[in-house]
Amino acid sequence: MATEIGRSLEEIDGNVKALNKTLKDSANETKELDKALKLDSKSAETVDRKMQSLGKQVGVAAQKVALLKQKQDESNKAFARGDISASVKHRRRKR
Repeated sequence: MATEIGRSLEEIDGNVKALNKTLKDSANETKELDKALKLDSKSAETVDRKMQSLGKQVGVAAQKVALLKQKQDESNKAFARGDISASVKHRRRKR
């Protein structure tokens, strides 16, 4: 059972890392679009692309929050069942 919980939490961690990379890439894209807007502030196409990029960032951030909430819920349930100890739960949260 503990192995299953650890695997589940590791899977969530992997998904969060992937979302972090997506957020970073999207933030870099937004920075590039900001630079383009400084050169041509009236470019409707660039403004539209920036809004799409920001919308994507919001969606990815919402997914990340949902995954972290799921991880917290699973950790709390495992702790309540006695599958993990307080020290393991505390260590995981610090990372």
